[in-house]
Amino acid sequence: MKIFLVRHAKSSWNNINLDDHERPLSKRGISDAILMRKYLIGLNVNFEKILCSSSVRTKQTLDLLIDNIDQYNGIQYLDELYHASADQLKKIINNLSDDKNYMIISHNPGITNFINIIDASIDNIGTCTLCILSKFNDNFVLESLIKGKDL
Repeated sequence: MKIFLVRHAKSSWNNINLDDHERPLSKRGISDAILMRKYLIGLNVNFEKILCSSSVRTKQTLDLLIDNIDQYNGIQYLDELYHASADQLKKIINNLSDDKNYMIISHNPGITNFINIIDASIDNIGTCTLCILSKFNDNFVLESLIKGKDL
């Protein structure tokens, strides 16, 4: 199993009256997500399922990451991914089939806390960062960490 765990791209704080769940992406977030899309296309990965937080910024990140998103049938928008804890992320991942590839788009601090269980040397998972994980039995391995702003 491979998990492509993505922290949403950078969000906008232009409208301070918006509820956190409703905040859209910033201009930088959009450009970082477009760069990450190009990176993902180069990997040529097919996802069995994409699990995405129900927030506006995660949905917009997903729309920018996946080509022909409107033709993709395997997307689930989950309220439980909105600010999911490390334990919640692990539980969601453990309920997935072991022989497939999945993408999960969520938020911090849950993503950083989850990655710290695997590799304590990672200080913070920044916005629009892709963590590629392999799972063997109940053990996770962090294969790579790709930052959208560095592409």
